[in-house]
This record gives sequence, structure tokens and C-alpha cells, in this order.
Amino acid sequence: MHYLAKSVQLYPDSLALTEQYIQLLDSAGDYAKAIQLNERLLKNDSLNHALWYRKGIYSEYLHDTTAAITYYRFSIKSYATPQALLALANLLAEQKSADALSLCKNTSILFPARELKADLYFIKGVYYARTRNYKEAASRFDSCIANRYRYLEAYMEKGFIRYEQSKIEEAFLLFETTTKLNPAYADGYYWMAKCKQTAHQPIEAVNYYQKALTFDSTIKEAKKAIQQLQ
Repeated sequence: MHYLAKSVQLYPDSLALTEQYIQLLDSAGDYAKAIQLNERLLKNDSLNHALWYRKGIYSEYLHDTTAAITYYRFSIKSYATPQALLALANLLAEQKSADALSLCKNTSILFPARELKADLYFIKGVYYARTRNYKEAASRFDSCIANRYRYLEAYMEKGFIRYEQSKIEEAFLLFETTTKLNPAYADGYYWMAKCKQTAHQPIEAVNYYQKALTFDSTIKEAKKAIQQLQ
């Protein structure tokens, strides 16, 4: 990385070197630095939709939702792609903005391909879940799963709804389904543990928290919960 950084400093006008360095920073998780270099490319090509989209992604990774929405809009204004439209719609849904539904409708018109249907149903489900319209949310998540059976996030969202409604056993089964579809899915095990903890079953809860940490050792909440339960 040091050699490539030095090369970019020596040859700042080299787009190829800058691109290589951005990809390396991306792999290393240094998104703030990647955005700075991406900005350099945008100065030379301000209408490049892919560069605006990438800036939106990095901003989202840095939890700057407002910036990410702005950059996704710039990307779409330059050239609308399914990826940018879905990314923007998803953020709007998380923010409880009804614009997410309109954007999903427009996306389905622009890109009627079947492979996008699951994503569009999922985003609609997120909007309804965040606005606490759980009946509509569950319906959209069911449609999402019907179009793509292994859509793990849809099962998780349905599980969150059941958990919020204190239907702990139903929530557990939904979270368990994700781990059957993907035995290395840490989030599924974590929420299975949460269900067991809520149901006052500490031994089972600890076992699932430990399993979650087996696949993702960065889950601080799981480590904290184990300390509390043991």
C-alpha cells in the first residue's frame, strides 16, 4: 500500500494509479481516504455516475446517511442504474420517507426485470416496518421471500417484527431459518440468542451468542451479553 500511495503522490494525474489505490483502500476499509481520492477523479469527470455511486457507498459505510443520499441522487441524475436506485430507496425507507415507495415504483417501471422484484419488495417492507405498519411490512417481506427464497434479510426483518410484538417463539423460528439457509450467518445466531435471553433461558442464550461470535468475533453486544449471563 505504501508503494502505491507513493506512486499516486508522484503521478497525481494518473487515473489508473488513483483507481488502483482507491480499490486498495476499499479493501482495507479506509473509506475516508478513498472518498478523498474518488473526489480527485470526480474533478476530471463530474458526470461519471459510477464515481458518484461509489462515493455514496463509502459515505454509507461511514454512517453519513445524508451525504450518501445526496451522492446517490447525483449518480442517478447523471445516469440511473438499478444499483443506485435501490441504494437510494433503501436509505429513504430506513428514514421512513414515503419517497422510497415512489422510487420503488419508478424503478420497477424503468427496470421490469424479475431479478429486481425481491429487492423492491424488501425495501417496501423496510419502509412499512420502520413506520410500524407491521401487517403491510410482513406482506412485502413474504413477497420478497417468494421471489428469492434465500433472502436472509427478509427473514430477519420478519423476525424483528415478531420480536417487537413479543412473539418470541415465532421470532426465534424466523432467525433460525436464516442459519439453516446459511450455517455461518452470525446475525441469525445472535438474534436466536436474544430470543432465548428474553425467554429466560440463559444457557441456550449463551450457546447461541458464542456461536454468533464464532462466525463474527466483532459483535460486542454478544460478548457483553455472555458476561452478564454467566
